[in-house]
Amino acid sequence: METASRDRKQEALDALLASRTFDRSHQLQAFLRYVCEREMEGRADDLNEYVIGVDVLGRPEGYSPSEDAIVRNRALTLRRKLEEYYRHENPGARIRIEIPRGQYRPK
Repeated sequence: METASRDRKQEALDALLASRTFDRSHQLQAFLRYVCEREMEGRADDLNEYVIGVDVLGRPEGYSPSEDAIVRNRALTLRRKLEEYYRHENPGARIRIEIPRGQYRPK
């Protein structure tokens, strides 16, 4: 995702968010939108489990990511949905958004 123009990145994100793969996954749409927008704004270094938990998944300030694995669980599901989308709905995509395992920064 880093080498594409902002417009191309936005188009790729919009296509994902409008896809059948993500149409019933509002929480995953919010997660994906959040991390992609931060990356496009040049703020991807600020992405971490705690921030995503509070800003996207509604966890209270001060929650403990070590005691609540919601962000890791949703990230795993998001990665699987991205793979499914590119395998079945858009295998010829020129730009692919990926979130490498162990990170939250899209590539």
